[in-house]
Formats: sequence, structure tokens, C-alpha cells
Amino acid sequence: MKPSYEYKECATDGLYQKNVTKKKVYHNTLSNIKKKLGCVDKNLCATDQVFYSVILQDDSPCQCEKEALEQVQDMHIQSPKTAKFKKLTSCPEVLSCQSFKQWKSTMSMNFFNRFLDGMKFQVDRLKLYFLPIGPFPDCINSFQLKGTGMTLIQGLCEFLRLFFNGCEIVLLPMLDISSFPCKRRKHCSTGKEQYLVGDFFPKLKSMLPKDGFGIVALSWHDLYPSDDLNFVLGQANANYYSCVASFGRFDPTYVKGFQGRKNGIAVEEMQDIKKVGGKLIWKLMKVLAHETCHVFGVLHCWSYECLMNESHSSAEALQQPLILCPLCMKKIQHALSRWPKTKNLFQIKKHLASLAKFLKAVLAEETELTEGKKTCEWIEDMLKLMMAVPSVQL
Repeated sequence: MKPSYEYKECATDGLYQKNVTKKKVYHNTLSNIKKKLGCVDKNLCATDQVFYSVILQDDSPCQCEKEALEQVQDMHIQSPKTAKFKKLTSCPEVLSCQSFKQWKSTMSMNFFNRFLDGMKFQVDRLKLYFLPIGPFPDCINSFQLKGTGMTLIQGLCEFLRLFFNGCEIVLLPMLDISSFPCKRRKHCSTGKEQYLVGDFFPKLKSMLPKDGFGIVALSWHDLYPSDDLNFVLGQANANYYSCVASFGRFDPTYVKGFQGRKNGIAVEEMQDIKKVGGKLIWKLMKVLAHETCHVFGVLHCWSYECLMNESHSSAEALQQPLILCPLCMKKIQHALSRWPKTKNLFQIKKHLASLAKFLKAVLAEETELTEGKKTCEWIEDMLKLMMAVPSVQL
């Protein structure tokens, strides 16, 4: 399939001059997916190889190809029923697609910077430090995750330990947000105080112990990324080895988009969180996992429906899966299995099985949270597929 190009016309001195902007599009075809994935490590266990083979054996056309074939052949092409990962409908520009090779090159520079900062490399396993940024209200401090006996913060640490299988999670004492020299503002619609997320990173980097790979911070307060943007659920900066996620408070951005009171939002819809429920926990897990993957240098995914898809609203973020596609999974597996002194700590089968068990326990009584149930069902189907095939040729 030939590359796609965009052509834009611009007016110059009363004459129309064609301004050709060449933007090569990276179509989600099997050949391009293979290029982004690179060679799969044949030393992986058989079940892990099956996980990657799912996309290597999926030759279903991308949406652009479907439309072209339908116009020419007047037929509808469907993805095979065995496909476990759904391709995104739009094909991204090539520069937006981070291949495994590009990721390794980026992280080589990241490790060089760590060397200059005096970070330790010879560790038995990678270590992430979890920092709660308070103060938190009583409903958060007194909450316990059902089926675990853990506090909410402890449960989130356990989730990260299971998701980044083989990584050690160390919980740091809570730090008051007043300790951070952050720029502040009042939300234009709600009047609630917000903090500029980028101002957290220098201090977080200075707090990271020399044996840590990164620091994951969780704040109760609203965050915003820049003066012209409304809010942000979380943000990461791999150069500062850190990320920040926010509980977020109930304000118009979580209810009816970005229009605020212009949409007639009632005052009670802008009240702070007073009860911890399944949807809040689900959002926290997804935001924390997403931003922590950014700390590992993984960029947004533009090929499959994946945890690393970009989102522009809280509603869109909630709809994204809590699963890494093989293109993103390979980067995390390599990081957790090859960088520490103890090799092969991360196994996909263990990652999926422990994640499903944890989600079932935490979300057991959340009947309305269909996303969690769908995720557990998907994991069970994938585990059955991985176990059914003893070996695969890659």
C-alpha cells in the first residue's frame, strides 16, 4: 500500500501556490506492525511467544485498506475471530509510531542521563517509589479495598506491583502539596484550586533515591498542563524519571466536557469526591499504569486499542482498555526482564493472571463497572489461548 500524503493550498501574493506537506502515514498493516515490533526474543517461554504471535498472524486489513477494498471490490472485509487486539480505525503518521528499535535508542540516552545523575544500575530488580501527595480527605484515608484489607494507597501500590510484574514498589511517607513550589490557579468554572503539573517534576527527581528507577506520585488536587488547557488526569516526564497522577475532583470536565457552567451544570455536580467507588478506583489504576509506562519511555500507541492510547477527556480515558498491546508490552517486558541483574522477572502469563485475580477481588461488587468485567473476560480468553498452544514459530 502506497504512503498517503496531505496537500494544502495557501494564498501567496494573490496567487494560489500548492504547498505540498508530505506526511507519510504508517498504515496498520501486518508488514508495518512487524517492523514496529521487531524480532521477538526466541528465548521467551512458549506462552509469551503465543501472546506476540497473535498480531504476527493477523493479516486483517487496516481501516484504510478496508475502505479501498470495499470501493474496488464492493465487499466488506472483517477481522478474523481469532484476533485479540483491535486495530485503531485511523492510521497515524509514521513519526507518531514508536518502534521497539526507536524505544531502545531513546532509553539508551535516558540511561546515559541516569549515569550522569549518579543513579545505580546494578540492582536485583527495578524499583519504583510511590509518593502520596496530600492532604487527603477522611473518605480516602479510611477507605479499604474489598477483598484485600488494604487501604486505597496500599491497594494501588499492589496493583502497580502486579502490573509491572517483577518490579519492586516502595511506598514513601505522604508529603503535603505545600512542599512543592507549583504555580497555582483557580478553575474558571468551579473556582477550585489547580496546580501546574510540570512544576512537580524537578522536586520529584531530587527525591528519587539513587537505587530507584522512577517515582510515581498521586495527588488529591486538580492538575493542569498549561494555561490554555483545562485539566489533566496525569503526566509523566521520563527525563525526570517521574510521573504525577490526580484523583481529580468532580468538576464540569468530568461531567459534560469543557463547557463548564455554560452547559447548565448544577452546583452539586461540582462537589468534591465524598465516596470511593469502582469507577474512581478503575480510573486511578488506568491513569497510574499509563503514566508509569511513560516513565519507562513508552510513547502513545497508535496501532491498537491499548492502555497507551492517547485520550483527550476523562470519559475517553475510562473507555480505554487496561491491557497493553504486544507492541507496548514488548517494551515493558524488555525493561523489567533485561535491565535488572535478575533476568526474566516479567512473564506475560503471570502478569495477566495476577492482574485478573486482583481486579476480580477489588471490583467484585461493582456491578455497573462493565469495563472491569470485560477486561477480566479478555484476560481469561487470552490465557486460554496462550495455554492451548504449546509452542509457536516466530
